Amino acid sequence: MIKKLCVVTGTRAEYGLLKHLMRAIADSSDFQLQLVVAAAHLLSQLGNTQAEILADGFVADAQVDMLLASNTPLGVAKSMALGMLGFADAFDRLKPDMVFILGDRFEALAAAQAAYLQRIPVAHLHGGELTLGALDDAIRHAITKLSALHFVAHEDYARRVRQLGEEDWRVQLVGPMIADALTQLTWLSRDALAQALVLNPQKQWVLLTYHPETLGSEDDIAAVNAIYEALCQQLPDALFIWTYPNMDAGGERILSWLLATAKMDNRIKAVSSLGQQRYLSVMKESIAVVGNSSSGLLEAPWLGIPTVNIGTRQAGRLRDASVFDCLPLTEHIATIMHQLMTQTETMSFATQQMSAPSTQILAFLRSVDWGRMVHKSFVDIV
Repeated sequence: MIKKLCVVTGTRAEYGLLKHLMRAIADSSDFQLQLVVAAAHLLSQLGNTQAEILADGFVADAQVDMLLASNTPLGVAKSMALGMLGFADAFDRLKPDMVFILGDRFEALAAAQAAYLQRIPVAHLHGGELTLGALDDAIRHAITKLSALHFVAHEDYARRVRQLGEEDWRVQLVGPMIADALTQLTWLSRDALAQALVLNPQKQWVLLTYHPETLGSEDDIAAVNAIYEALCQQLPDALFIWTYPNMDAGGERILSWLLATAKMDNRIKAVSSLGQQRYLSVMKESIAVVGNSSSGLLEAPWLGIPTVNIGTRQAGRLRDASVFDCLPLTEHIATIMHQLMTQTETMSFATQQMSAPSTQILAFLRSVDWGRMVHKSFVDIV
């Protein structure tokens, strides 16, 4: 009997990690892909990234329009409540056999709650990780307890999921989902990127993203100002390709700062969404990744690109020696940038063997006893 696997996506970054799994499901003979598109994908101010999903040949079986105009803590809480209503209706109509959720965002938690309460098993991707500077950290662990299966990126993360009381058979180490993209992507040339984004290919490029520190005490506007000033000091002739922040509480203020600064300085190229192919291709052509996006810790080391990781948002994640942790202060960022530019040739980068996570996930689903999914036992660590 064909199993209906429903994938939920709410952000551009998350979709980039999910789309190869979605393709593998759609191309299989024993699984049926269902797709629920939600949250930031449906916002025009964030690039209407649902269009990218449709351009890739996927069909949205349901949409969950859940984000309020306000992204204050109260607004986010209310958006999450709207999301749970929307996901509940979508799952009731689609009746999936399993719901796939990646990561740690509030819309992911809303989807996990709606599925769990309807007795639909949840498969959670990238659980067990830590981001101590963001609300996402607690959300991720909450999704773990609502999930029936856990497909994790590293043995340390698998151990942490087991520590949360999950049965060993439910925890499967498949590697980072980005491995599918990095082994299958058709890379764009520097000249093609320069033409598409109106960039000078002769200049150095820096790729930047800075998201709100939702659990930190940092002043996000002071932080982006510090990043900008440090880059202007150390790389006055470079171009800064700066992608929009996510719409967590505080994201709107960062976006307003970015658009206003880009209007005054033509070295900044503010981009709502590059899409995975362009994003990773730009990363490969950049001299550094700067900001606090997880992509600086996950993708950049695989591509041999150093990262200047600002603040505490990604605190707790495993990191390669090519990741330079940095305070959100102009002097500190400038010092790290100078160090980075003079040591790149001797820097250590990730050399792990690439896995094929999507293939491993579907192989496990073909072998597992689906009757064991919903009823969980808590495993005490003695």
